[in-house]
Order: sequence, then C-alpha cells, then structure tokens
Amino acid sequence: MTNVKGNAKGEITATTTDKDFPGFIAQEKFYSLASGFMYSGWMPLSLDPNERRHLRINVSDSAAAPGKTFILSPENKDASVVWFKSLLGTTYPPFETTGGELTLDQLDKHTGAVSGTFRLTARSSQGESVTITGGTFDLQPNDQAD
Repeated sequence: MTNVKGNAKGEITATTTDKDFPGFIAQEKFYSLASGFMYSGWMPLSLDPNERRHLRINVSDSAAAPGKTFILSPENKDASVVWFKSLLGTTYPPFETTGGELTLDQLDKHTGAVSGTFRLTARSSQGESVTITGGTFDLQPNDQAD
C-alpha cells in the first residue's frame, strides 16, 4: 500500500502527570496511512514554544477494527501510544509504554477517520515517568470531506 501522509484535522487531548503539560491538547496534527494508521500531534510549552510534547497513536492495518481495545505494552506490535519530547528540532527518545489501553470507537478505513480513547504509563530512558489518562482522539486526514 502507498504511504499517504499529511496534515490531520480533529483533536487529541489527554491529562498527564508531566508538570509542564498537565492538560495536553494537540496544536498540530499529522497522519500517515500505510500498513495501518498513525496519527500524531504536538503541543508547545507556553513559556517556550520551542519545547514540545508529542503523542503518537499507531494501529496496524491487520488489527484495526471499530470497538476493539488493545492492551498497550512494549511487546504489543499491533497498537501503541507514544509520548515523547522535542526541543529546538531535537527529538528525544520516546518514553517506553509500560502499560495502558487504547480503544478504537470508530474507524473508517476508506477515509482514514478514527476516534477512540487511551490511557498509559510510560518511562523515559533517564527514568522519568509519565501517566496519561482521559486520552481522546477524533481525527481524519485534512484532505477528506466532512
């Protein structure tokens, strides 16, 4: 399958234990549809817009189905939610998800529209941990009709 990618519209929101980003609301959203779907979004720090936090949601095409819940773990290759940091164009290694769930409420494989919920715990390679709760997403490629 050809990789189709670009800007996405909709929202990604969550509550986090990251002291600088307790209420995550993605400002810019992107998508990639190849062997499944990947949506990501980032939010800048209000005091320094060059510092950002990112959330990326991935689900393999073979596993994607509306109403399906995935257990998030390092071993699960069908679905993931990834939290990572960037500063002035430098992207730091993603936090490793140690547990959580991702539920696909709706999925349209024809248009790429997807919605659902997530929660997770993750740890950085430096030992920093983050808990993300109340995560929601409702997204579609920006070039799709409403």
